[in-house]
Amino acid sequence: MSRSTAGLGMEREVEQAIRRIRKRQEKRMGITRPPCYPDALAAAIEECRSRLGFELPQFYRDFLRLTNGWTVGASSFYYVVDPDSPLEWLRVPEGSLELFCANEACRACGMDPKLFAFGDNEFILYCYDTRTGQFEWREKSGLEKQVARFNREWEFFRRIFEMEGEA
Repeated sequence: MSRSTAGLGMEREVEQAIRRIRKRQEKRMGITRPPCYPDALAAAIEECRSRLGFELPQFYRDFLRLTNGWTVGASSFYYVVDPDSPLEWLRVPEGSLELFCANEACRACGMDPKLFAFGDNEFILYCYDTRTGQFEWREKSGLEKQVARFNREWEFFRRIFEMEGEA
């Protein structure tokens, strides 16, 4: 697995793809979500421990340093509340797209508490298994049903980008 040289711990291919796709999105739409500010990231790390009972996974910390949540095609990746964000709606919890609200809702519907939900599309929930370090797709209509499992971060994100026509 190749790691970034930009100071982030995520796999280099993931970081490069996110930067490339965000640049295209910015050209098309004129705006992208800003990175999560350091104070908000520190608060999210603590909130993950207290509300979910595990460490905020490193890949998602690194993701938040690039973009505080994200939409690519029909896929949404959850954001954390950031009082310093220039985008007003990132300053407050917005239910299903806010990271901790989304995880608590999934747990209320029977999701394994060792899974970390970090995004979704219309039919699939994107999860990270905090025990195994694997990425999973789960059916939103039945969270116990795993649709796919990925051993590497890049495998997971590449499939999302292909599915959304952004590969």
